[in-house]
Parts: sequence; structure tokens; C-alpha cells
Amino acid sequence: MGMDSHSLHFLRYVRAQYGALGKVITLGRIGNFLGPRASRKWVDFGDTENRFCEAMLKQHFGATIVDSIDNSAYEGATIISDMNQPIAAQLIGQYDCVLDFGCTEHIFDVAQCFRNVMALCKPGGVILHCVPTNGFCGHGFYQFSPELFFTLYSESNGFEQTQVYVAELDDTNHWYRVSPPVNGARINLWSPGQMHVFAITRRKVIREISLQQSDYMYEWENARPDAPALNRHGRSAKIKELCSRLRLIARCRTALDARFSPHGPKKPHQHPALTRIPIERS
Repeated sequence: MGMDSHSLHFLRYVRAQYGALGKVITLGRIGNFLGPRASRKWVDFGDTENRFCEAMLKQHFGATIVDSIDNSAYEGATIISDMNQPIAAQLIGQYDCVLDFGCTEHIFDVAQCFRNVMALCKPGGVILHCVPTNGFCGHGFYQFSPELFFTLYSESNGFEQTQVYVAELDDTNHWYRVSPPVNGARINLWSPGQMHVFAITRRKVIREISLQQSDYMYEWENARPDAPALNRHGRSAKIKELCSRLRLIARCRTALDARFSPHGPKKPHQHPALTRIPIERS
């Protein structure tokens, strides 16, 4: 887990929107993955040899205390705890900011990990994630969809002001703001390169968490008794089956489906639920 250009600008955005971070806990210690020029400006008063970012969080982002939690002491985390298990009672509700910059995808019991993240955050505090969403197969156990953050950090679960962005790692000048899914529409994204998803939310109150994927919830609530069977083999299915026999034709069909079908996977700049925005720099 580490601080790269995208996560740095995400922190700058959070500081501008929400103010000082206050008492912070990071999932793992946040390493410095910035280049030498950015490191001279942001990391420990220009010490480019500094491996971790606690000093930066205090100096530039208003952190008063920076704890870190990890399963191992190998990087010097202040709290040794397995996030696959419930956190200790004395840690519950102790932090103004919980910061996950590339740790959750490496934890097998991801549901328990998110429960721990929420438990660490006090009411009124914020939770930040910067985790893989596309192109990271083999990096960890999981890649995450914007759907997860919108559904998990919903008002019904006690959260507010949830915002989700995606970023292409080879474009350090822009992000894409993701609109919440509506009317059962999935936000299917395809990218030729690697992408991260950024999420920020504020914990309003502590509530029991209830979680179901939003498009299924929509289908269940709007189901009609005369709805056609999902597995009916119509003309579209026959065309897909025929095209699948030839790789080039199959690729063309997939590209057309992504381009013109409202449900097909689209590149970020093609998706109507995404808005391309420039990264503000100082």
C-alpha cells in the first residue's frame, strides 16, 4: 500500500472538502511511492529517503495522530491485528479518519475487513479508500466495483456524502466522478489499462449494516409476474453463439455491444454515469 500521485491528489481534495484529518488510522503503513520531485515537496520536509507518510499526513493534511494496523510487525505498524478478525473493543470508534490506500484487496475475509473499517471510524469521521478496480488480476485477492461503495456506504447504513471516483493510472491529470446507480442500471466499466477506485464517505450514525446489490434490489422490488424468462433463447442469443466461434467477429460484437448497448461494459470516457474532471494541482 502506498502514496502515489492519484492518492496524493485525493488527499488534497479530501482536506479541502472536509478539513483536517484529525486522529488517523491507516490500514498498513502508507509507503512513499511518489517520484523524487513530489517527495521533496510532500514527504517529511524533502527527505526523499523517507519510506512512510506519517509525517506528511501531519504536516500537510492536519493529522494529529497517525496509527497503523497490520497483521505483521515487519513494517513497524503501531497496532498488530489481523483484519480477518474483529478488531479489539478498545479500538472501536476511536478515529476521525480511516485510510485504506491499497490494503483491503489483500485481506481474505473482505466483509470482516469492511466491518472493521467502519467500526474504527467514530460518528462524524470519514473513511477513505483507494483500491484496485480494473487491471489488477493477481495483485491481491480482489478488485472492487464502485457499486460496493455506493451500496455499503448508503444513508440507510448510517453514512452520508458518499462520493466515488475512478482513475486510469496512466492519466495523472483526470479522474472520473461516478454517479450512483439508479433504476437497476449497472455501471459496467472496461479499461485497457489499470484503474483505481476512490471512495470517501462520512459516518453519520452507527447502524446495523444491510447489504444487497442495488440492481437486484431494483429487480426484486419491481418484478412483474408476466416478465419473460431470463434464459429464453431468442435471436440475440443465437447471434452471440454464432459470433463466438470466430475470435475476430466475437471481439467486434463485444465492441459494438459495449458501444451501443446500455448494459454493455464501456470505457470510462464512454459511460454516461461517469463525468471526466481535471485534477486540481497546486
